[in-house]
Formats: sequence, C-alpha cells, structure tokens
Amino acid sequence: PLHQLHPLAVHAASHGPSYGDALHDAARTVLRM
Repeated sequence: PLHQLHPLAVHAASHGPSYGDALHDAARTVLRM
C-alpha cells in the first residue's frame, strides 16, 4: 500500500474526492503496518 499513496494523492488532487477515500484507506493501512 505504501507505493500507492503518491498515485492516489495525485488522483485525489486532480480527479476529485472519490479518490480521497481510497487515499485515506491506503494511508491508514500503511500506518497499521
């Protein structure tokens, strides 16, 4: 999941909030590791 954070952040910034949820979930998963 760590490798997914940057692409998800870029998509959240450029394509809207629907990617924000995926970014949040991926970040929480990384923090739990």
